[in-house]
Amino acid sequence: MRKTRSAKWIPLISRYIKYRKRPFWGAMITTPNGRGILAPGHIERQLAGGRQAAERLKHTLRKLRIDPKFPERPGGFSQKTMDRILRKRLIRKEHLGTLWEALVFDRDDYTCQYCGRNAREMWRQSGRRRTLRLVVDHQHPRTKRGDSHTFANSVTACWTCNALKGPLPLGAFRQELKSLVESVLRLQVQPQSKKKPAR
Repeated sequence: MRKTRSAKWIPLISRYIKYRKRPFWGAMITTPNGRGILAPGHIERQLAGGRQAAERLKHTLRKLRIDPKFPERPGGFSQKTMDRILRKRLIRKEHLGTLWEALVFDRDDYTCQYCGRNAREMWRQSGRRRTLRLVVDHQHPRTKRGDSHTFANSVTACWTCNALKGPLPLGAFRQELKSLVESVLRLQVQPQSKKKPAR
């Protein structure tokens, strides 16, 4: 399984910062209006959170790169590297989450591994108004003893797919997603006729 797409740490950091500088839908407190536009206050809060995440990532990598065993390039970052960081508690918990996001998102090219939507494409399609809200999803849920920080169990998911999947096993979720897509497409092709009001 490919670990990252970026050949060097600086491009990996830059991609993450660029992603986090864009507003998104995907949290109950940041819902858009009827025209799909976020309130200025929501956008500013998201951007502030993005700036903090970017600083956490830069700080984390500066700290880790002091360690002689830390890989010089992202391609050298293996499961063994992550296990060592966890075992020795080399970074704080919130910094660990940001690093893991950056690594998994980079590996998956900022693309939801369930629906196939991409953060860059969403930014263009929305007229530069929003991108996808991405999260690291555990294919085998943590609630059922799935590993949190393993490349094999971690994938990039959009907020929508992640919310729909919940604790469902991967096979069951894919069946549910397929059923949902087919139903939505049927409705678009053959809209249901308006029901006559009951007398």
